[in-house]
Amino acid sequence: MRMHKSYQPFLAALTFAFSATAFAQANPDAEFCAGSAGTADERVAACTRAITSGKLTTRSLAVAFYNRGVEWTSKRDWDRAIADYTEALRHNPLDADSHNNRGNAFSDKREYDKAIADYNEAIRLKPNDPTPYNGRGNAVRNKGDYDRAIADYDEALRLNPKYAIAFNNRGLAWASKRDYERAITDYSEALRINPQYAIAYNNRGISLRNKGEFERSIADYNEAIRLNPQYAIAFNNRGYAWATKKDQDRAISDFNEALRMNPQYALAFNNRGDAWKAKGDFQRMMADYTEAVRIDPENAEFVHDLAWELAANRNDKIRNGIRAVELARKVCELTQWKNANYIDTLAAAYAEAGQFAEAVRWQEKALEDAGIAKNAGSRRRLALYKEGKAFRE
Repeated sequence: MRMHKSYQPFLAALTFAFSATAFAQANPDAEFCAGSAGTADERVAACTRAITSGKLTTRSLAVAFYNRGVEWTSKRDWDRAIADYTEALRHNPLDADSHNNRGNAFSDKREYDKAIADYNEAIRLKPNDPTPYNGRGNAVRNKGDYDRAIADYDEALRLNPKYAIAFNNRGLAWASKRDYERAITDYSEALRINPQYAIAYNNRGISLRNKGEFERSIADYNEAIRLNPQYAIAFNNRGYAWATKKDQDRAISDFNEALRMNPQYALAFNNRGDAWKAKGDFQRMMADYTEAVRIDPENAEFVHDLAWELAANRNDKIRNGIRAVELARKVCELTQWKNANYIDTLAAAYAEAGQFAEAVRWQEKALEDAGIAKNAGSRRRLALYKEGKAFRE
């Protein structure tokens, strides 16, 4: 059974709004814009009225654009948030907070180099603020530079030893380096500082699971869910842990709950498909794999799992060689033909489609990989294809 990585959420640096006291008394819209009353849409409208009123000073305009950027951020409208933080900086180029928050928005758009440039400027302008160090750590971590990320989190924690988010994020970096002990230590420190930190419980659960400590892992997911009953990611991750313990019914129950909360959660569909496969329910497995690919058609793992079943499932009603070849070629293209396991699947797909010369060609290509060459099943498949026979799992 092919299982997948549980999702570890990206956690951006905290955003924080300017105080509006400098101009609030003179402009009720600016006061409402800067406050917490009403809805985000109502605050955006108030900010817009304040900005277009012609009554604000340059400094106050910077604050109003910043505050509207905060509201766009809360609505996950990154482009509008970036535009407003940019306007805030045009009116006040020395505002470190606008650089920090624009960096967060760029990070959420996965434009990490632009984010890093903003965090660098925020640090230059406000060198004793730990927040942009944390944000820059997130950005370089998402670029795969875990050592630089850890250095930034270290600096954030030197400046603020009680910064629970930075401990959590440094834990993510250690986990990415597969140093699960250090990751667990950091998550535990985040939880000592903030015992209500559901994300840290979830992330510690992931590292415990990766160490094979499934009972402790499930206990952490339980606590994350207790603190946040709508935490779809924690339900998915707990389901993954149950599946690893071969308790597929509990796994499916948790995946169901994750999908009730987030019907577009492709990973939960794919993981539930794995659980159905373990129970031998291939029709439900295929429905879930297909839905995962529909939601996230560029995810190589999801596309591969669907291609493999279409190529090699033992149920005649499941297999479809032509579609298997189409998907297997796509996953090889997605990974630039560098994943030998996916090339192995392409060979199986060609065999199911009756194109045995192509099956032999690609199986031999897969066997050039040392890891695949050690696999007796891969070698047996090549012999089958040479005999004009397809593979059945």
